[in-house]
Amino acid sequence: MKTLPRSIQYIIENLQKNGQNIDNDILIKIVKDAKILKDELIKFSTFNHCKTESYGRNTLFIGENFGLYIMSWSQGDFTGIHNHGHSEWGVVYFLGDADHRTYTVKGNEIKLEKAEVLKEGAIAPVCGDLVHAMGNLTQEPFITLHIYGSNSYKGAITEDSNLYEIEKNRIRTTLGPAFLNISDDLCKENKQGIKTCSKTKDDYLKFVQAFYKRNNLKL
Repeated sequence: MKTLPRSIQYIIENLQKNGQNIDNDILIKIVKDAKILKDELIKFSTFNHCKTESYGRNTLFIGENFGLYIMSWSQGDFTGIHNHGHSEWGVVYFLGDADHRTYTVKGNEIKLEKAEVLKEGAIAPVCGDLVHAMGNLTQEPFITLHIYGSNSYKGAITEDSNLYEIEKNRIRTTLGPAFLNISDDLCKENKQGIKTCSKTKDDYLKFVQAFYKRNNLKL
């Protein structure tokens, strides 16, 4: 196992020290104070991930009530639209420029709220009910650091995440990953039926098409 960089050890130690009194303001300060360097995290990248997985996902550390992950983004890699299970607090730290979308969800109705590029060095707060998608529409690979935690839940923090598969008209409850065309063994249950608008659907199909094309799958 690769030794964790000092910056990641700093984050872990401070999360453990603060116990069950974390919020996103505290977490963002810890991440900033850690002085993370891209070069020390690149060794945890998985740009050559299995092509049936729509991005690289590597676990750095799992604590009692939080987890740290490195996600790797080659050209065309993207998540599905998803939330974050039992997370009450969390961040994504961007070590490259990423395409990012946020959504509003009411029941089984989902609509695109905002599409933007989050620049290298950005720190985006995350909580359990944030519904978003992110990925790489450029030719340059990059990585992101993801931290998810809870003050009240102990266990697999991102388990029971919802994944909104517009192309299949269903919502899947997953064990944590947010892969496009996710395999059944990473899911717990399905609910059929998604309502959306043409703007949301057209944008979604645009960013997932690279994954479907390289896997010879039809949208």
